[in-house]
Amino acid sequence: MIVNASTLAATAQTYRVLWLQAFDAYTPYWQNVAQLVEANALSIDHRGMGRPPSVKEWTDEKELEGLIGASYLLSMKEWASGIEVWRPHIETDQLGLYNASIKDLGMRAKQHPDKLVSAVRVAGTVGKGYDDKAFYATNHVFGESGVYSNKLAGSGVTLAQVTTDFNAARAAMRKFKDDKGEPLNDDDPKLAVECGPDLEAVFKILLNAEMIPTSTGPQSNTLLNAAQLHVNNRLTGNKWYLDEIGSARKPFIYQVRKQAQFVDLIAPTSEAVFSKQKFAFSMEASYNVGYALPQKSILIDN
Repeated sequence: MIVNASTLAATAQTYRVLWLQAFDAYTPYWQNVAQLVEANALSIDHRGMGRPPSVKEWTDEKELEGLIGASYLLSMKEWASGIEVWRPHIETDQLGLYNASIKDLGMRAKQHPDKLVSAVRVAGTVGKGYDDKAFYATNHVFGESGVYSNKLAGSGVTLAQVTTDFNAARAAMRKFKDDKGEPLNDDDPKLAVECGPDLEAVFKILLNAEMIPTSTGPQSNTLLNAAQLHVNNRLTGNKWYLDEIGSARKPFIYQVRKQAQFVDLIAPTSEAVFSKQKFAFSMEASYNVGYALPQKSILIDN
């Protein structure tokens, strides 16, 4: 292949299509647990964590209130990844050698926000949210919420123990109040369990099996479909989480300035090509992940 502007543009387009195909094929999990905030700024102060006031009878003038919330500054981070393609491989029509790597680059770009959400979740016993407490803590207070805990001690990992802990966590989720003293979550909240591979088997029985084993024989599973199950391969150990995922408000924030995009450096006169015979194909993005409402996620700490 003759390497010129036309053939290089065609190569870049081929790789772009492969990158996009892999990028679009992956459905990220973050959208279940993180609220998307798009902003053309390097930092955002998420002060408005409070809820709007309750609906009241309109007899005179509308009663308007500001949203309460302490300062919670979340700064963007810049992200990139890429590979180099050797010029002789282009000249000898060996572009297919890089197809799998280009696809993997697209997949990794789409998965990266999930990775960040997992990292922020795991760090939640020390990472602080808008109330200046660890996100998973036993002494949260926000406005008129009263003191509440979204960090529960687990009783173990057997089916019976996990059943007990699930019921306790679900009851706690129902009791959480917002800053106005009103129930924060719906009467029939949409729940999701997130656990690591070590707990996959027990939760598949608890949430998906029609019949469950007991000391007196199989019984109907009263918790069938009580929550969606998400097995996160990035989680280790026996900790697990119960999230409320059915509303617009989520436990985490996914703050985006620039979504992941494919970028290439194919100018034949570039320094990299002149010195190393290398063309570059990469991704770039600008975003970050932080904490939103603790009442939307509970840690069961085994």
